[in-house]
Amino acid sequence: MLSLQGIGFQPARPQLPSPRPVPSMVPEPSDAFVPGVAVTGHGEIPLARRPDGGVLVEGDTRTVVYRGDAARALLERTTRWDVDTEVILPRNAALQVTVDGVGLHLGEPGAVMVGAGGEARFEQVQGEVIVVQSGKAPDWYEKLSPDGGHKKSFDEIAAINQRIFHSQTRAARFPPAQLATLLQNGIVKGVDDAPDFVEWAPFRESEALRERLSAAGFGERDQKSLIDVWTASKHRGLHGRNSGYLQPSRLTDEDRQGLEAFQLARSFRFGPHDTMVWLDYATEEQLRTRLDRAGLGHRADPIVDVWKDTTRSGYDNSGFVWEKDKVVVYAERGKTNLFNEQASEWIVNSTAYAGENDPFSVGVSRVASPAPLEGPTPFTRLRPAESLHVHPVRDGEKKQTEGYLVLHGRAAMLTVKDGKPEVKVVKAGEMVVMEPGVPHCVMAADGEYEHVAFQVPSAFQYGFMFKENVPFESLGLTQAQAQHMALEALAGR
Repeated sequence: MLSLQGIGFQPARPQLPSPRPVPSMVPEPSDAFVPGVAVTGHGEIPLARRPDGGVLVEGDTRTVVYRGDAARALLERTTRWDVDTEVILPRNAALQVTVDGVGLHLGEPGAVMVGAGGEARFEQVQGEVIVVQSGKAPDWYEKLSPDGGHKKSFDEIAAINQRIFHSQTRAARFPPAQLATLLQNGIVKGVDDAPDFVEWAPFRESEALRERLSAAGFGERDQKSLIDVWTASKHRGLHGRNSGYLQPSRLTDEDRQGLEAFQLARSFRFGPHDTMVWLDYATEEQLRTRLDRAGLGHRADPIVDVWKDTTRSGYDNSGFVWEKDKVVVYAERGKTNLFNEQASEWIVNSTAYAGENDPFSVGVSRVASPAPLEGPTPFTRLRPAESLHVHPVRDGEKKQTEGYLVLHGRAAMLTVKDGKPEVKVVKAGEMVVMEPGVPHCVMAADGEYEHVAFQVPSAFQYGFMFKENVPFESLGLTQAQAQHMALEALAGR
């Protein structure tokens, strides 16, 4: 059985390990679930609960959120999923998903993504589980792909994945003296074509790295921090991993032999089936260059067409756990911001690899306090990057809606009503949907805090087109004043 912390994998019919018990302190959420409100900038509009218990959070894309009994009932009665579906596991949640007789147990924060038309059975659901369904992407919206309008973004991610695949990390992650010692002792080496990066020596396990670090004179504290950086690089999920599966029948015998001879792909037998894998991450231009060198330039077009359908070169693979048919599973603990190599709270985003599906258009993130907060606490202590921001409307129709569902504790959110700042306290079980163009920010939290946020649509491939920071002064107050208002609101004063 493949085992990752909180994750188990095996054929579905034999008895699976029991899910992790959910602490009794975690209440069943369904009774507390209040649909919430949409904040328009001029007031609030109540969100209506549908007959099946779901809450419509965005009309154009028909995005619906289910929680509590409604989520459980949906998972229990459905095996064929007609629309893109994301099953989100926050803290203390667990479930089993079965696809074509093969089951996976997920018992930690993460997501199970099921593409439209996919088949999957969910069982042994415990704790808080949230289901997000989206009927369609906006008409103006273009998904990430190897070609098309976001080819540049695809190629940028492919270049990052190449570095991850070869165990390269940013040199700036190390203090200068520490970096000099690492280079001097051959623990890392420079990268010829990228002076801002270094490449780790091929350590198979952390103990081997620890021995080299100790021999180089690093103390226990430095050893731990360096091993953490190395582990994070490994856990980004690409070191030694192929860049996509393909069926050998999609290529001619000549193409297969040429790809294998020049180590561009490799064939192997997986159970009763023959399959192939791409052996490196690349852009289309790099692949075509390699095909020319392999004497396959005259066959480049059909090979590239197959590659476009099967590669994951230009997608975010961090946190990837498992895929089968139209089902893909991610664990939050492996999610990484590819551009700064820091941990990311975005469990699902529009650049994430989605298996046989196109990338999903609803993004979901999670923020939680590591321990109960001792009274009202500035939210930046949980999420330092939090800022007052707005999701602007572009060209009259291009827009993004953002929703927050508080699962535990309370949040104090700064919003705007008729141009004036207003602090709204959001309790556990409540959801607030920010309409496009409304400035907002989570300013404070208390309790054993946890929320999930939804972006409809997720627009990572568009860069920062749909997010702008807003100065607090534009609302007639300072950040310190806004912080004070939020803390006072949670304190009941």
